[in-house]
This record gives sequence, structure tokens and C-alpha cells, in this order.
Amino acid sequence: MSSLPRVFGMTPEGEEIELNLAELRVEWDDGLPLIINFEPIDEGKSQISLEVPDGGDDEEEPSHFGMLVVRPGACNVIDIEVETHEADIHHDHEHSEDCGCH
Repeated sequence: MSSLPRVFGMTPEGEEIELNLAELRVEWDDGLPLIINFEPIDEGKSQISLEVPDGGDDEEEPSHFGMLVVRPGACNVIDIEVETHEADIHHDHEHSEDCGCH
């Protein structure tokens, strides 16, 4: 079993609290949520993964998809934005193994 990092949060009042989390889901009023996963993909590495789930469930085609946009900030900062785009579920071509549609 992998060990999780120590995660701390800051309340609006400025109080620091420790959170025991494997995953954190961030939701905004508009757009798709962002999932931050603290479990390392490669054992022994210090890493987190970010995921934007699509706008559908497992049974239907998604109506929207999210794209993580990474922009440089200060010398040790990056800005990550979640852009929501409409999914084009209509395809105007023949499907093949390398078309990327399935």
C-alpha cells in the first residue's frame, strides 16, 4: 500500500488544518470539476495527478469534456485552468484503429 502525503488546508479564517485525503474534488458553479489524486502512480515518487471527468456517465457519450490548460506563472508557479468544451459526438469520417475516436 502506498503512503499518502500530508495535505494541509487553510480555512477562510486563516486556520491551517490537516486533511487525510487520497483524492480531492474541486467544483465550480460553472464548468466541470477538477479531481486531484494524491496516490502516486509510480510507487515511491512524490507526485499528484489532475483529472477532469467528462460530462457524461459510463453509459452515454459525454456532452462536454474538460481540458487542463497549464500556463507559466512566477519562476516557481504554474497556473492551471479547467476549460470546458462541447463534445462533438457526430463524426464525418470512417473509423479506423488510429483515428482516435474510440
